[in-house]
Amino acid sequence: MADNRINRQHYDPKKSLLSGKLYDDKGNAMSPSWSTGSSGKKYRYYISQAIIRKEPNKLGKIGKVSLPLLENFIDSWFERFLREKSKIHLYIQHFEVAKQKKILKLLSSYTITRSIEKALIKRVQLSPHKVEITLHTEQVVELFNAIYENREMRLFKPEELKQESSYTEMYHIGTIDNGAKIIIGQFTKPDKQQTKNLTKILAQSFKWHQDILNGASAQQIAKQEKVSYQYIIRLLNLSFLSPRIIRAILNGIQSADCTLKKLLSIKTLNWQEQEEILSK
Repeated sequence: MADNRINRQHYDPKKSLLSGKLYDDKGNAMSPSWSTGSSGKKYRYYISQAIIRKEPNKLGKIGKVSLPLLENFIDSWFERFLREKSKIHLYIQHFEVAKQKKILKLLSSYTITRSIEKALIKRVQLSPHKVEITLHTEQVVELFNAIYENREMRLFKPEELKQESSYTEMYHIGTIDNGAKIIIGQFTKPDKQQTKNLTKILAQSFKWHQDILNGASAQQIAKQEKVSYQYIIRLLNLSFLSPRIIRAILNGIQSADCTLKKLLSIKTLNWQEQEEILSK
């Protein structure tokens, strides 16, 4: 926490995780910057050099992105990356088997810092719906050796870094229950309480659906439950959701921005169209 703390009075953009490493979809470097709102709150973001240089003809589709959102996304990516054996194996396959096993075991409880993330990253390319993360291969191998030997990671000089490994992750900007914006990727986990609430509401919706099939009317259910008729009708629509959406919620693997508001906004009965709406 101390390593990641930001002094807002003397904030140095060069300390940002992706400073000098982030590029937009047209290859323009994106630099950390900030602005101050009317209440005095500082808003930090990465902005394309095409905007800074006032060259709209060179600007891609991504001109500015929230700095905290993107950096938290990268943090989450590294957390998953270090626990994916298939990816780690590429870097440790030439080690002895006993060493490989110990490294994988140590990585299961390893917590990476922002300073180490920055050393591992060569480049991050940002597009409207995907992020390409390129790592310094030699530096990643050195990290695993350092973890195995229980020592500090040695930082290589630029001329020592000759190999790279690239990974592409799909994402989109979503909104959660409190209205906050977040970057959604396949490794972005939904809130446990949100999942619990959605599961409870889905169960209620299917119960009312069954009650109607058994002869009850929506008006009777509304009177019995002491809620409005309109509320019953809105929630009944959830019983027509795609089985895939229902299973995802019950298993707690739905998208982090799969909120009740978003589910209720679905008007189509076509399951494929429903899933496409939730993926946006």
